[in-house]
Amino acid sequence: SFEYNTPPLIDPNPLLIMCEGGGVLTTFSLLGIAFGIIGIILGSISLKEVREDQVSEDELLDLLSRVGLSDFDTEPTAAPDNSAPDRNQDTSETLEAILDRGYLLCGIPDGQTGFAIRNGDEMVGFDADLCRAVAAAVFGKSEDHIEFVPIASAADRWRFLQDKTVDMLARVTTHTMERDVNEPSVGSGFEFSPPYLYNGLGFGGVPPFGGCADRLETMGECTGLLICVNQGTTHIPIVRKLFAKSNVLPVGSASELYVNLIAGKCNAIAEEQTGIADRVVRVQGYEGEYEVGTTQYSKEPLACVTREGDAWWSDFVFWTIEALLGADERGIKQTSADQFPETPHFGDDYSQMFQNAIRDVGNYGEMYDRHLQILVPRSDLNTINNGTSGLIYSFPFGSLLTVGKVPSPGGTIDAIRTRGHLKCGITSRASF
Repeated sequence: SFEYNTPPLIDPNPLLIMCEGGGVLTTFSLLGIAFGIIGIILGSISLKEVREDQVSEDELLDLLSRVGLSDFDTEPTAAPDNSAPDRNQDTSETLEAILDRGYLLCGIPDGQTGFAIRNGDEMVGFDADLCRAVAAAVFGKSEDHIEFVPIASAADRWRFLQDKTVDMLARVTTHTMERDVNEPSVGSGFEFSPPYLYNGLGFGGVPPFGGCADRLETMGECTGLLICVNQGTTHIPIVRKLFAKSNVLPVGSASELYVNLIAGKCNAIAEEQTGIADRVVRVQGYEGEYEVGTTQYSKEPLACVTREGDAWWSDFVFWTIEALLGADERGIKQTSADQFPETPHFGDDYSQMFQNAIRDVGNYGEMYDRHLQILVPRSDLNTINNGTSGLIYSFPFGSLLTVGKVPSPGGTIDAIRTRGHLKCGITSRASF
């Protein structure tokens, strides 16, 4: 997020050394001007007999904010480098297509409780609301400006996005290195938003088999364990490593997990915590005895996905999601969306994009309360950081055996290898 309780102190040695490809810029001159201004203001304060000629921390931070040195500044500032690319709507092929048709095409799960499920004429769920937030950021509101595209098979989502059937995915999709660099089903990598849910693979099922799967037991009372798992997901390779082939039954979609459990074709299911929850299974029509395991066997940071090659659009989606998180941190709700700062970064037409997104669906916490709290109470990684909890999180890699793309001739890696060494920009200060 973007605001902290106490802004950081000024770097005592602010020399900035930039990598090749652009000018070298130091901040000494800027800091000289800034502290000159501060000196003038401090002088004026001393004339007012401020306590023993001392300036409090709050007053100093206020002075720093006046000269643009605070951690978060809502006033637009001029770009220091005029050679930076102009980030207007003409730079995005995806945005142009959305504007031409008049609505966003958003890929979502096909009937997944908590994320996207039809309730009469309305699509309800967390992923559906993420789509609405992005549509509202583009058009000012999502109503009449969004078309939901349910994608039943997890394996098909990459093709839908790559061939431009959809503009983005909000489809319970885990961000892995493999998918980021080279998703093998389409031979291309993708761009990911910040994670909007940290999930994990677990097991549930008919007693005693839900517990058997959770404990990784297949003998004794656990003989006959058969686990349904969704193909085209990160779950398949994990479950196949944990169990013998005879204990695993791949199915074509998330909904088929529950269909097969109801039909008795499997006695346990492998899904993320939001998918094995008792309420989800009941909503899907299962009426028998059921138990949920307590162990998580994977990391599943869920994110929205966009195509490579359109950095403007990927950034637009990325920061729209961040705004929902930022609003939750700042206590800005759907009814007070106007309190969120405007931004000129995506052009004047989108200066209120964050406010529009929040006004349409609320902040992250409001969305969670509406759709997921009843399934998996919000806790741990899915709560707002309070300044004391950890922030370092290693993303899952996916398969490390997938053959990726060869770097193009004349590219950055080619230049480094030809030169024989890496040129790396650093900051000149102790410990760094």
